[in-house]
Amino acid sequence: MTKKLDIKFSSLTYKCEKPSSNVRSKNLFPILKFGRMVEEYADMGRPAIRNFNEDLARVTSYFYFDHNDNFIQFSKCLKHVLSYSLTKNKKPRASRKVDIEQHCFEQLVERKLSISSVITAIKYGKSVTQYCQSKNGAVHKNISFFYEDLRVVVSDYVESYRVKTAYRLTNINDKNLLAKLRDNQRKEKDNPHDYMVVDLDELYDSSLMINRKPSDSKTKLYEPAWELLGHTFGTYQSLLSKNNNSVRNNHSFDRNKQVVDKAVVSSSLKEYRDKVFKQSDYDPKREYGLMFIYEKDSFRALVKRVYGIGLSAKIAYNENKVDPITNNEVLMIGISLTETSGHEWVKSSNHKELITIDDSFINNVNNEV
Repeated sequence: MTKKLDIKFSSLTYKCEKPSSNVRSKNLFPILKFGRMVEEYADMGRPAIRNFNEDLARVTSYFYFDHNDNFIQFSKCLKHVLSYSLTKNKKPRASRKVDIEQHCFEQLVERKLSISSVITAIKYGKSVTQYCQSKNGAVHKNISFFYEDLRVVVSDYVESYRVKTAYRLTNINDKNLLAKLRDNQRKEKDNPHDYMVVDLDELYDSSLMINRKPSDSKTKLYEPAWELLGHTFGTYQSLLSKNNNSVRNNHSFDRNKQVVDKAVVSSSLKEYRDKVFKQSDYDPKREYGLMFIYEKDSFRALVKRVYGIGLSAKIAYNENKVDPITNNEVLMIGISLTETSGHEWVKSSNHKELITIDDSFINNVNNEV
């Protein structure tokens, strides 16, 4: 069960030790604003039964977790803070055998999650109890463990934990990523930025890769591919908005632009807003990257909190350029979506949504298996 909670933060009372106003505004409020909600079902006699209205009545409290396993626990009536934590667990839990179901292992592989990361979350993560009733009436004690931006859900048996699922809580590892990128870019007025999703293989295959050899691996081409993006976007917005002939007549830039234009599959930049990247355009054999262009240093904290960049999402590109026309500093940060989240980002949470392939596209498809 998930729903949007209407919590009046400034009106909350504290059933635990009340923190200072500074801690409330700088530490607790961001957890509520950016964190993920999880329901607690701590009453074994009233477990969740996967019925929205009935489960709503059975919730015992609500937790919000951020990307560093900090949390706030709210009462069922949403008027009280029952507990909060702003520190990590340093002492591991007592060892217990862990079993991983096959369907869960497939999820781990798909989501680029290692078994060791799952074990770490179980050993050191904060926990929320969730009693759940199966279709045959049996009641299971499920526990959600939260460690950094990872959530691991297990069934608690006498001799073992059985892992049911695991996933990261940051947007970069979520379904519907392109829609979230669009929404966040439009509403984030305090941290103006642009984004672009790029087919990195288009850059790897480009003749612009200096001294490229047919035998070169993607690893060798990784850094020059990101540099090509950085050099191009470092001047891009001004070049597109101003008729600067001295730069526009630069053949090197024109050649870069042609390659980059083809590689960009989705972007908030004006030049690319008409580009639509559909699930039917996705090629699982290719590598995709995400780059942000931003103005303020505070944006770095935002992308870490919301997208997990610099946390579970390893930074592939982090550079500052100077726009040759405005002399303004252009800040850029990029990651590999493929390396970070596998195929999760291109999936849709709407399982009823059809992926329609136009007949014109079908007629042009080569015989490929």
